[in-house]
Amino acid sequence: GGNDLDKRHFKIDETVETVVEITQLAQRTQAKVVLQSLLKKNYDEDFNNTVDRINVRLKAYCDTTNCTYLPLHPMLYQDGEAPLEGLSTDSVHLNAKGYSYWAAAINEFLNAHSEWLDEA
Repeated sequence: GGNDLDKRHFKIDETVETVVEITQLAQRTQAKVVLQSLLKKNYDEDFNNTVDRINVRLKAYCDTTNCTYLPLHPMLYQDGEAPLEGLSTDSVHLNAKGYSYWAAAINEFLNAHSEWLDEA
């Protein structure tokens, strides 16, 4: 995901292909797969544009396969760009409060899909 882009200098296609390969491996085990959107940096427009393009492709992938896409930006970002005040110390990495928001987003999602828990 984001670390592949930032640290390993992956291109968009490589990043999407890597996520899809991991997703397909998980699906072979009959796992319910939820792909979460990649997170942005509030000071790097090029990176954020790339993240937006990847997120569009991941959502499209989930729309055509047996996985679910979970967009985190509405829960963690103001205006879809900068992290909500107090959720990050460096505008990149979530702090404890940011992780609690992330956990709440996942819990909300799981509660909305409680039928999955019944199948386990």
